[in-house]
Amino acid sequence: MRWWLRWWLRWWLWRRLRAMLSHLPSLGVGLGFREPFKSDLFLNRQQVDFLEIVAEHYLDASWQKQQELELLAALTFAAASWTSLTVVICLSR
Repeated sequence: MRWWLRWWLRWWLWRRLRAMLSHLPSLGVGLGFREPFKSDLFLNRQQVDFLEIVAEHYLDASWQKQQELELLAALTFAAASWTSLTVVICLSR
């Protein structure tokens, strides 16, 4: 491929990528939820804009884990992610 065609293709792809990304909302500062840091999270919840919650931890969960998930959803904006899939679902407050 000629150098100018590669340059033009990269330039065009870069412009398309920037246009697509400019429409995405800014979520702010996020944190992956981990059990050992739960107390620190509750103490500093104003500094965290959203939580990432691993969905596999709550599938077929006990009632304590289900209550924990409801509490986290009430606490902040949560994004559920699956480690075995590349899917992210956002749950609003």
